[in-house]
Amino acid sequence: MSEQPKIEIANLPSGRPPTAPSNPPKTPPPPPPPAPPSRPAPADPPPKANSGLTIGLAVLCLLLIAVAVFHVHHVHQLEAALNQNKDEATQLQNQLAQARNDAKTVQENADKLTQESAALKSQLADARSQYTDAKANLDKMTGQMATMQSQLNEARNAAARSKAAADRASAELARLQAATQSQPEPAPAPAVSPNTAAPLAQPMPLSVSFKKPEVGDGLNLVLQNVSPASLPIRVKFTNPTTGKSKEYQISIDSGASKELGSLGAWKLASGDRISIESGDYAPILRTAP
Repeated sequence: MSEQPKIEIANLPSGRPPTAPSNPPKTPPPPPPPAPPSRPAPADPPPKANSGLTIGLAVLCLLLIAVAVFHVHHVHQLEAALNQNKDEATQLQNQLAQARNDAKTVQENADKLTQESAALKSQLADARSQYTDAKANLDKMTGQMATMQSQLNEARNAAARSKAAADRASAELARLQAATQSQPEPAPAPAVSPNTAAPLAQPMPLSVSFKKPEVGDGLNLVLQNVSPASLPIRVKFTNPTTGKSKEYQISIDSGASKELGSLGAWKLASGDRISIESGDYAPILRTAP
């Protein structure tokens, strides 16, 4: 009997499972699957790949080192800049302190100059006041000198009149002497007793003193009339060394005083001789101390 063919059913529709035959045929076991081909063990990577990795790592390290060096260099630059800024700040503080000291010194000098200016203004005001007083005194003295010049002119006129009167008296005396010579000689006059003295002249009512002048050099002769009436006097200054002399004729009111010597034509000096005469009063003789 021939062998029945093997029938395989596949892709049956869903639903009832297929009914197996009651006596399935015996099939031989399937052959074992073929063994997979053996793979060789993994070998080490080629040297070229390792060299690239090493180079990359080296480049990375160099980059890191460069960054670190740049960072350190930048930090050093920042520290140097900070130190420089600190030095500049210290210098600026020192300059500010110096400027403050200079400003204080300038202010002190300005205050000192202000005080000196005020003192100079005060001295200028005093000088102006003294100049005004001196000018007033000069004007007063100029007026007194004009008065004295007028009095001198009057005295010269009076002296001229006196000289003319003296000349007339001399002529009259000569005429009388000629007339008496033609007459017989008179009897001798009785002798005068030696105890009979000539009458003494009255002392001049004038106070005489010396003082240092307020303006000019030398000395001032101070004359004060102590009489109740005006007193005309003649004052003569003489230098005993040179023999030069100067004469003044002035009039002093009652109780008034006048000064001669520091201002005018004659500069009174120590050792000069002064002669003061007035009418019938006894003359006053002084020597400048």
